[in-house]
Amino acid sequence: MPNSQRLDLLRQLREQAGLSQGEAARLLGLTGRQSRLTVGAWERGDYAPDERRRTRFIGYLWDHLRLRQAPQRFAEVWEILVEEWGWEELSEAEWRGLTNQPRTVEQKSKPVAVAAPFQAPPPTPFFIGREDDLAHVSAQLRGDTGQVVALVGMGGVGKTTLATQIAHRLRSDFGDGVLWADATTNDPLPVLQSWAQAYGQDLSEINDLASRAAAMRGILAGKKVLIILDDVRSPETIRPLLPGVASCAVLLTTRDQDTARVLNAEHYVVEEFSEQESLELLFKMLGAGRVTAEIEAARAICRLSHYLPLALEICAKLLARVSWQQLGTLEQRLRDETRRLDQLSLKDLNVRAAFEVSWQTLTAELRTFFPMLGIFAGRAFSPAALAYVSQRPEEEVTDHLIAFVALSLVKSPAPGSFQQHPLLADFAQSRLGDATTAHRRFAEYYLTFCRTQQKNYPALEAEFENIMRAMQITFAQQQWRMVMAYADALMESWLRRARYSEGRLGLQWACAAAKAEGASETMVDYLIRRGLLCAEQNEQQEARSHLQAGLQLAEQLGRERSLAEAQYHLARLAVEQAQYEEADEWLTKCQALYQTLGDSAGVARTLHLRAFLLHRLAQYGTSNSLCLQALDIQERCQEVTDLLATLRLLTDNAFEEQDLTRAEGYALRSLQLATEYHDHSELVKAYWNLATLYRRLARYPEALGYAEKAVERFTQMGNRAFTSYALYEQSMSQKLMGDYAASLATGHRALTIMTELADEYNRIHCLNHIGALYLQLYQPLDARRCWEEALLLAKQLHHPKTSELEAQLAGLG
Repeated sequence: MPNSQRLDLLRQLREQAGLSQGEAARLLGLTGRQSRLTVGAWERGDYAPDERRRTRFIGYLWDHLRLRQAPQRFAEVWEILVEEWGWEELSEAEWRGLTNQPRTVEQKSKPVAVAAPFQAPPPTPFFIGREDDLAHVSAQLRGDTGQVVALVGMGGVGKTTLATQIAHRLRSDFGDGVLWADATTNDPLPVLQSWAQAYGQDLSEINDLASRAAAMRGILAGKKVLIILDDVRSPETIRPLLPGVASCAVLLTTRDQDTARVLNAEHYVVEEFSEQESLELLFKMLGAGRVTAEIEAARAICRLSHYLPLALEICAKLLARVSWQQLGTLEQRLRDETRRLDQLSLKDLNVRAAFEVSWQTLTAELRTFFPMLGIFAGRAFSPAALAYVSQRPEEEVTDHLIAFVALSLVKSPAPGSFQQHPLLADFAQSRLGDATTAHRRFAEYYLTFCRTQQKNYPALEAEFENIMRAMQITFAQQQWRMVMAYADALMESWLRRARYSEGRLGLQWACAAAKAEGASETMVDYLIRRGLLCAEQNEQQEARSHLQAGLQLAEQLGRERSLAEAQYHLARLAVEQAQYEEADEWLTKCQALYQTLGDSAGVARTLHLRAFLLHRLAQYGTSNSLCLQALDIQERCQEVTDLLATLRLLTDNAFEEQDLTRAEGYALRSLQLATEYHDHSELVKAYWNLATLYRRLARYPEALGYAEKAVERFTQMGNRAFTSYALYEQSMSQKLMGDYAASLATGHRALTIMTELADEYNRIHCLNHIGALYLQLYQPLDARRCWEEALLLAKQLHHPKTSELEAQLAGLG
């Protein structure tokens, strides 16, 4: 179809000559009452006249439209008729019949075909990953219904890079071209002109935006074209650039989800890299040798860049400048949160500048509010917390947060929860100025939260990062009473939720606060709890130090209950280290104290611990008897945590006595109670017991699943002893499933931890197991070495495996 915008020139020339459509029809030899309509159709490009009217048209243009006065203008107009109507060029004879002037317009016999344009930038040589993103978006754009797809995400996440890659991947799918425009422009007219020129057309004489956009749509009509609009900030600006035809597809990149919605685009969120993708980028840009040599520093750089592609690219290019610079040097620089954004800059690659673009789009009200988000430093938070910190109504705060989500400045990972990318949080905090008041309110809010939610462990769990940061702030500000208030409110949850590392740090601050306040009575409790948490993480020496200090202070203050508790935990340490005589002495002392105090729960704990000591000595019947006495008291006192420990010991005794039915009953009851009371520490230990149970019941896949789950959780908790026990169970299941190589590797991991912890009792079991694996793998010398080492230890500890080890060694000959 002829281009109406170009042919409109005929109308303009006619009107300049003062002719009506009817007069033009007469001069062109048309007759009939509708002839003027025919002229209008030609001028609009509805269809082309028959070329038999060629001679009349030459005379019409030359004489009646007065182009005799401008021969070169005549040549240009005729060229339009050649291209739009398909007429022949003027011959040299025809031109000489009109004028003696030379022609400056190049003569063409037919319109020249224009190659399909491809305007996308060159792809980055370091593109990695994103295969799922590429496949999903490419499939949408290949559709036959004129798809509009928007890549949405925060600044620096790689939207333009992904769009470039998509353009190159789909080049063959869009045979009529790929057009690209920087959508940050406020004037679409030059974009439309550049696109038209890409197809050999000139729209420069059409200065009205709507008309030029319509002309461009005419050019694109029937063509299969991919249009990419990069960095869209305003729907109003880019609407004239949308083709509006089913044969064309549009890909947008934008930070604004609302813009994508207004334009009826299918929006696809572009996320940060995974850790693996981040490392792949460093490998690709720096070389495998350099990254492998400092792999832990490389991982740290990825974490400190928070997997933002732009930040990682800058880090890699900074390191590439100096081949001998250690990755660890950059890692240390990135650890300074106050200067991290300044480090992430290289020429025009700049993370802060990328965020500044988003800042400039904010309203004055949102700019005032945005810096408050930096207080949370990339941690998840609730609108209620931010409302208290900012001293604004919660409804208003929620509205602002929803606006930030739409602008890709905040995410909402769960209902009622919001979170900012940590680098964006650095940017927000840099805009905050003096944060003293905001930090004080932050600490006040979370102390109130801890007190009101003291028994609501899931609620506390969700806010633990913010709570520990708030406690740290109170410590830094030397708000000693608030520090102790935090410790008092969190003590039980640190144990119940197996937050041992946080608890140890919090109690370190609390001890300093108690010392500063001269609060000796409180100090006793803090020291004993520190010892307990250290013991849970198998830091035996530090645990003993804190417990001894607590014991001495309790004696000085006459705190008998605290004295008994310190003695009990010292007895636990002695049992774990196979110091059974010392354990018996401590148990005798604390049991007597608990009885004097009338503390039934304390007496039950000592019964349980003595039962555990007997279990270690293979006196399972007596151990069961004491366990049942303890269990009776614990059920009456509703001491669920202690009861769970007793059930676990009864399970272990049942295993040793080969009573798997009884073991299963105790194990499942432990699992149910631990789940019901949100006791993460005992829940994971229940997983470990179930791994043992299902292994003995020959249900190996279930056993392996529970063992792997237990290993993961114990590792997270920092409980190295139980991590080694779970690894041992995992290795046992792998062996029984025939995977000897994996079993041997896992067994050695367990043995390493047991050796580091000086856990000789369980080392014997593990060495025995590894020896059996070596024998299975036809390595009898290694098997002998393991069994001889195990036997030496077993004789020293009077271990129940002594006879079995002797028999196995005898069997080797």
